[in-house]
Amino acid sequence: MATLIYLLRYLTHSLKNHKSVHLIALDFSKAFDTVRHYTLATKIANFPISDNVYNWIINFLTDRQHQTKANGCTSTCQHINASIVQGSGLGPVAYLLNASDLRPIDQDNIIFRYAAYIDADLSMKSQVQQTVTSCFAVLRQLRSIRRSVPQSVYQTLIISLVLTRLDNGNATLAGISAALLNRLQLVLNAAARSIAGLRRSDHITVTQASLHWLRAPEQITFKLAVIIYCTLHGTAPRYLSDQLHRVADMPSRSQ
Repeated sequence: MATLIYLLRYLTHSLKNHKSVHLIALDFSKAFDTVRHYTLATKIANFPISDNVYNWIINFLTDRQHQTKANGCTSTCQHINASIVQGSGLGPVAYLLNASDLRPIDQDNIIFRYAAYIDADLSMKSQVQQTVTSCFAVLRQLRSIRRSVPQSVYQTLIISLVLTRLDNGNATLAGISAALLNRLQLVLNAAARSIAGLRRSDHITVTQASLHWLRAPEQITFKLAVIIYCTLHGTAPRYLSDQLHRVADMPSRSQ
């Protein structure tokens, strides 16, 4: 998130000053398969984690075997010293830890590790479009099981699979048009109605209040507030904190 905010700030500043921007995006093929267990273990050892957690991760990676079955025939087991199991909870975390030593080089040569849809005019219209489309697709799938699970479970699924998509990277949506904000709010309204079993014509304000959900603009503001708090307290990346200046520390216009 911090990297993406810095990228947008850099793009905006460059375009305002009529400068061209060249961006190279890298996509790793079979990224999880490139993680070598020894290298990952060495990098994890440098993180401030307990011995129990470290040993648990190493145990998960040690003595792994791979076997292929096709057309009723099974191959012999082969020991593997690389790759992370996809679909496991540890997989994405292990890959991020393996890539944790990728650091920004300087202002003009930066390694970005975040995916987002950025329009040429920086309107973020494509990002909102993709987010809204994916959220409604998940809602349609979840409605098919609504009567088969308890309401508490259904609400948890909505929060985990829909609201997290709205929350992902939403700090970059600050300043978008009211029309785009309204599209994001429509997703929240549909999610709340789905949980409460309401019709499209039913009012949603009371329901959203009972769920303790912020409205779309408020979610963006809250995320920005959290990032600024982290920046002021030294827990945000330095390349982001260097761009933040207190108004009180800035020279007055009268001077």
